[in-house]
Amino acid sequence: MPGLSRMRERWSAAPLPVGFRPQPSRISGALRRIISGEKFAVGDAVNPLHPIKHLGRYRQIGMVFVKHGFGGVLDQLGILKYLQLPRRAPETAHARLSWGERLRLALEELGPAFIKLGQIASTRPELLPADVILELEKLRDEVPAIPGEAIRRVIEQELGAGVAALFAEFCEEPLAAASIAQVHRARLRDGAAVVVKVQRPGIERIIEHDLNILEDLAGFLDHRTKWGRIYDFGGMVAEFGRALRNELDFRVEAANADRLRENLRRESWVRVPAIHWNLTARRVLTMEFIVGVPLSPAALRAQGLDRTLLARRLAATWLNQILRDGFFHADPHSGNILALPGNAVALLDLGMVGRLSGDRQSQLLKVLIGLIFDNNRLIVQALIDLGVVNDQPVNLRRLERAVGRVREKYLTLTVRQIRIGEIFRELFGLASSFQLMVPEEFAVLGKTLMLLEGLVASLDPDLSVLEIATPITKRLLLGKLAPVNLKQLALKELIDYGLLASRLPSFLMNLLVKMEERDFALSIRVADWERIIDRLTRLFNRIAFSIILLALSIIVAGVIIGSGIGGLVAELGNAHILRLESLLAVIIMAGLVIYLIRSGRI
Repeated sequence: MPGLSRMRERWSAAPLPVGFRPQPSRISGALRRIISGEKFAVGDAVNPLHPIKHLGRYRQIGMVFVKHGFGGVLDQLGILKYLQLPRRAPETAHARLSWGERLRLALEELGPAFIKLGQIASTRPELLPADVILELEKLRDEVPAIPGEAIRRVIEQELGAGVAALFAEFCEEPLAAASIAQVHRARLRDGAAVVVKVQRPGIERIIEHDLNILEDLAGFLDHRTKWGRIYDFGGMVAEFGRALRNELDFRVEAANADRLRENLRRESWVRVPAIHWNLTARRVLTMEFIVGVPLSPAALRAQGLDRTLLARRLAATWLNQILRDGFFHADPHSGNILALPGNAVALLDLGMVGRLSGDRQSQLLKVLIGLIFDNNRLIVQALIDLGVVNDQPVNLRRLERAVGRVREKYLTLTVRQIRIGEIFRELFGLASSFQLMVPEEFAVLGKTLMLLEGLVASLDPDLSVLEIATPITKRLLLGKLAPVNLKQLALKELIDYGLLASRLPSFLMNLLVKMEERDFALSIRVADWERIIDRLTRLFNRIAFSIILLALSIIVAGVIIGSGIGGLVAELGNAHILRLESLLAVIIMAGLVIYLIRSGRI
């Protein structure tokens, strides 16, 4: 299979991604069974789809992709004739657009699940070409507002009372409208100003419907393509589905806001809206209304706010969220941030958050320390710790040289000029060429850093996030080396070894039982098997050569000795026969030597 880096370069010009070329006849058979409703047996290549109730949506999705110029892709998959779709749509202005632009427009037309999927896909530089990622980053989530009467019904269903009984005032004109929810201003009975986020009626059913389709298609790709087996699309869609279903439950967003506010309590210049839990449910979220100004230059200038200080504070608070807390706001664009008096900031919309475990934070620290202290090996070790797809062997020297080449691009730049998000994107793209899997949380992290750097650059073009990250990284590293943290680390390791020791006897007992019952198999996979066989062949040839040489030496010695004691030899037989046998042995030996030398196997 061609290298994945070459795949990405050629993808834009190809009707299907290189390496993604299943046999149409085989796919057609599977899709015929899918659409007809036939159940799949255990071990079949694809998971059972939901053909009857999803067929209309399949056709709608197919028509949208055909409309935007992807009919050839569907045709190669063998889908068109079974969904009864044309291969080409009437000529439109879209025909002159790039592959990425057409994909973006198709996803926007298909609705919220596909928009969210495109936004997540834009965080995976190891999967998509750079020009396609740039287009997916432009995905818009804008829809017409829902009538106020429908919004009131949702509030009453979720909170168990009418809007008039719950709020002193409620503005039916939304502040903002998106595909999942819209936001309204309101006032409580005690006079407190709040905003109420209300889910669009019926959107959960639509998204669940589309998620089922995406899960089916991901399973299809995983079982039918090498690309799918490498990248585990089923796992990606499962993670995407989990995140999107959490986003549909506004209580999760409320809990995220409470957690972030608690984490940032020491940073007095950061505010996160307080949650009114008595007016919050699965489809309704009521929170504090914070008055602020957008981060546009004109608005900040009108309020006399310091753009450079705001940029530094935003960079610092996000880096602390990532490196210190392992829990961070994953959508840092200007629409989710307000500037407040005193150069403070308010962080809004906690629907998308990122999480890093302690191990993942350590890997991230390794990468940052490697970047700051010019240590390629440390970066390589961090990338290896992310995990290797399908246990493929990794050439560490090649990977280290490749990391060095990425870093060399930035050697001539000052710290202020370096964009850490771009470096992470390049490193993650590099990882794919060595078949290293980038975990979903790191993909979200890379996207967050890119957004953060764009935001910081809009406020102060001369400020680098890496410049802010350097002292924070050093401080956290020193903190990890503090005696109390070393003690905790030692205690954790001791507990782990204790658990291992407690499980070892039962593990060994089970192993012995299996061996006694002959229900035990050991599978060994050796990389570069042919080269090892060649080396073993050379070794055995040399041993055989030595044995034959030794045998010849014994024969020659016998002839010499026999010549010296002719009388004894005469008694044993004719000496001429012995000499003839010696000559034949020499000829055989010479022939064997010539053969081994010519074959190169000695």
